Amino acid sequence: MFLRSIRRRSSNQQNAPQLPNFNGPNPFTGRPFSAKYRELYEERMGLPIWQHKTAFFAALEKYQCILLEAETGSGKTTQVPQWCMEWLRRKQLQSMVCCTQPRRLATVNVAQRVADEMDVPLGKEVGYSVRFEEAVSPGTLIKYCTDGVLLAEMSSRDTKLERYGVILLDEVHERTMTTDVVMGLIKRIMRQRKDLRVVVMSASLKTGKFARYFSGCRIMQIPGRSYPVEITKDEPGDILIFLTGQEDVEIGCEMLEDEAKKCGAGRELIVFPLYGSMQHDQYKLIKNTPFTANSPRRCIVATNVAETSLTIENLAFVIDPGFCKRKIYDPHKKLDMLLIQRVSRASALQRAGRAGRTRAGHCFRLYTEHNFTKMMEDVAPEIKHANLDSVTLRLKKCGVDDIHGFDLMDVPSREHIEHSLILLAQLGAIDRRGHITPLGEKIHRLPVDPPLARMMLESVKLHCSAEVISICAMLSAPNSCFVRPRKKQFEADQAKAKFIDDTGDHLTLLRVFKAFINNGRSKKWCHDNFLNFITLKYADDVYVQLMNVMHRLNFELISLDPSSSLYPTNILKALLSGTFMKLAFFCADSISVINESAQRGFYLTMESQLNSKKRNIICTANSFSIHPSSVLFTSKLYVLSPPQWVLFNVAIKHREGGRKYLQTVSNVQPEWLAQLAPTYRAHISAKSAELDKMLREHEPRDTLADKIRALKLRLYPKN
Repeated sequence: MFLRSIRRRSSNQQNAPQLPNFNGPNPFTGRPFSAKYRELYEERMGLPIWQHKTAFFAALEKYQCILLEAETGSGKTTQVPQWCMEWLRRKQLQSMVCCTQPRRLATVNVAQRVADEMDVPLGKEVGYSVRFEEAVSPGTLIKYCTDGVLLAEMSSRDTKLERYGVILLDEVHERTMTTDVVMGLIKRIMRQRKDLRVVVMSASLKTGKFARYFSGCRIMQIPGRSYPVEITKDEPGDILIFLTGQEDVEIGCEMLEDEAKKCGAGRELIVFPLYGSMQHDQYKLIKNTPFTANSPRRCIVATNVAETSLTIENLAFVIDPGFCKRKIYDPHKKLDMLLIQRVSRASALQRAGRAGRTRAGHCFRLYTEHNFTKMMEDVAPEIKHANLDSVTLRLKKCGVDDIHGFDLMDVPSREHIEHSLILLAQLGAIDRRGHITPLGEKIHRLPVDPPLARMMLESVKLHCSAEVISICAMLSAPNSCFVRPRKKQFEADQAKAKFIDDTGDHLTLLRVFKAFINNGRSKKWCHDNFLNFITLKYADDVYVQLMNVMHRLNFELISLDPSSSLYPTNILKALLSGTFMKLAFFCADSISVINESAQRGFYLTMESQLNSKKRNIICTANSFSIHPSSVLFTSKLYVLSPPQWVLFNVAIKHREGGRKYLQTVSNVQPEWLAQLAPTYRAHISAKSAELDKMLREHEPRDTLADKIRALKLRLYPKN
């Protein structure tokens, strides 16, 4: 029998949660409670979820799985893990509570809040773990982590999650790929561990679908605080604006600050950025800024991280343009495309609801009601359109041999899964039978995507590991390291010119990173050189973590002498060894070229040709330009003689039917492919006679070419 709603219980002493002895010692630290503890405890008692503690304990005792739907601001993310910890302690169980979050910023922020509520230092009884950073101890009772961290744990040392007594999966409505895979693995563990309790939480849960997936679960629906929201006089209250990405957020903040100064309101408006990759200390600036009647109005410019993951007090106005940025993977072309798309109706409702959490509010939607009705009802599960390479390898490591038959809530297409298996085989991570190879074991142990891991491992052989790990760290950063203010574009371009490497963007990023380190990681130096300090600090943290992991795996870490003739070549070879599927070649057919790029020609990706139905001709239907931010785009050499073969990091498309660009691009030599990715080279030979001919023009006629032909015959005997 499903519990569709839970009414508030009467406040009789029998059912009400007992108040702690504020004068006694903290049971976790043995020290007296601080004054802040009582203040926070009183805040907790005012949360909508607080009245349902007894009912939750009863459900936790009886059911292995609970589906908990509670609106943003109800207190579910902070209170329920504490209740689960209390339940385990009552039963004298020594296991931990784990609560997953889809984003690192929310993970760290919530862990800090719960540590404050329990009056303990962060990293002791309450800890967190995100990629490249953690604060936990042997005595940790509650651990907040990203879903990716929990997946890594399941695929390495603790396959049954024995250390945890309760696992909470939060914000599952976002349906990230990692969350879906974690749910599937936890379902399997639940059958093996009847003692394990699982709580699936969300602000907007489709209970029917989740209830069918977690059969026999208990459903709890808890109303949140809500005030009327007018969807359209001078009223107090703060402003929340939704934009599509970090770069747009930062540009938007700059424009708002400029406009406020022009209007003479510079002191009346404080503008804050908010995005998923920002540091916890930056978010604290938003939280700690007072919002009294006499204080300036706060204007928070945010990505969709502000939809559900974080609660912001005193919001009265929401401005929703109705767009978001999504990474869409095309398995045919093996390309990650960054697309700006319409949000779903569910997201639009979540955005509007942000203005009605703590007071009455207004939502200004910058689109018509007709466009609202045309939006998708809900966001498509990420696993349907994301790159599966990393999770496929994780599942293999977890002992899931039949990826096609794995119990997922929404199953990707068979073709999508096959493409991920083929790529892992081309990287050398799995063999022809689908088993993980010794190289695949090493790739799995590195906390980056398989192509980046393959690059790092190849760099050891090519004696340039320090340089390649630096580039991997820069590529892992969420935003560009270059800052180009609207009013200082010329000065910014001059500053960028000091770091340019003629081979392209990858070694330019390496120069920037080395200069950042050599200048003492100075924030002022970054400002003077129009560089994003936050991006470089993030890359530096990733670099240190990756170097530590490589050291633990006993790899020799070598830095190549910049004066060596092998310096650019070996680094680019290492990059190509992992990202060979992101190779593109120049085509000068001016008929297919449009607008300002007519004199430059265009690029065709290798994968778009391999998946074309026209085997023996070059198909120009999917052409790309080099992005204007690339150093190759602005190079005089590029205008006179464009590089014939380039390696790129990501393909982007601003909107449906819009221009397509290759971003973070470097010049490479096609003959390297046979040496560094022979399986992929044989695949090209079998799939495209025209591409095979183009590559053979560059390859030496020696035993290597003979090996490629022999490998082709072995892998593709029918061709």
